[in-house]
Order: sequence, then structure tokens, then C-alpha cells
Amino acid sequence: MPGPDGPTRWQLYDLSADQGESHDLSDVFPEKKTELMAFWDRYMEETGVVQLQR
Repeated sequence: MPGPDGPTRWQLYDLSADQGESHDLSDVFPEKKTELMAFWDRYMEETGVVQLQR
């Protein structure tokens, strides 16, 4: 995994076809990645999750 704590950017995988997470689809489906990142932002706001800053 790159970076000290894992990937340094968001990634998107089709786990039904790629269980090994070897084919990042975030550039193929940028709108899906954006949608999921918005869900994550809302989750952080609703639950008080604090994102680590390095």
C-alpha cells in the first residue's frame, strides 16, 4: 500500500469482479467516485468522525 497509512487518493473497485482490488476504476467512473465521496463527507459530518491530517 502506498503512503504510510494506505493509498494517498480515493480508489474505486468492483468487488464482485475484482476481489483482489487490483483494477482501480476511479478514472473510468469518476461520477460514482464523486458520489461515494459525498456520502463519506456526509457520514463524517453526521457522526463526528475526525479525518487525520498528516
